[in-house]
Amino acid sequence: MPVFLLASDVLVRAGLRALLERQPGVRIAGEGAPGAPAGAALHRAEVVLVHGAADPAALGLPHGGDQDRPAVLTVGDPEHESGRPGVHGCLPATVAAADLAAAVRMAAAGYHLTRRPAAGAARDRIPAAGAAPRRGGLGAVGPDELTAREAEVLDLIARGLSNAEIADELTLSEHTVKSHVQNLLNKLHLRSRVQAVVYAYETGLRQPG
Repeated sequence: MPVFLLASDVLVRAGLRALLERQPGVRIAGEGAPGAPAGAALHRAEVVLVHGAADPAALGLPHGGDQDRPAVLTVGDPEHESGRPGVHGCLPATVAAADLAAAVRMAAAGYHLTRRPAAGAARDRIPAAGAAPRRGGLGAVGPDELTAREAEVLDLIARGLSNAEIADELTLSEHTVKSHVQNLLNKLHLRSRVQAVVYAYETGLRQPG
């Protein structure tokens, strides 16, 4: 199914693309910044994935009934718990690639998604669109401080691979990969795989496109 990505930050778009483009049945039809002319690709999309809060009326979606409009999902919306009118689902920035793809498929099928946050869960989000990299957060530790294995794992995360796929790629157990991923996130002061993808693009370890 065709998915259109909307985010002000090109690095965030690259991160979302990396998480989704390896998922079965999902095709990135196009991408752009909110408010910019999107052309026919936006109109052909079955799902519009928006970074941050979304006002469906301001996205330039096709006019007509709901059946003529793509479903809208948001990622990293600071008000995702309450939801927004006209939005099929609001996902946290901690969402894994497989779960994000599942949400896209459900929204395309016409379902509205709700999420019950875990009690006491930390509110981890992709950095706000257009915001400068946080010192003490994203970019606080340089990639040269990573071991060769950690750099390999980060590259594979940025390519959208799951822990099981990384294990196959590196001939490791999935348990060992989980340990590498957690150690990597701790060393870089990152809180999620999405932030790891953004970090990889932000530091030039991977290039958008």
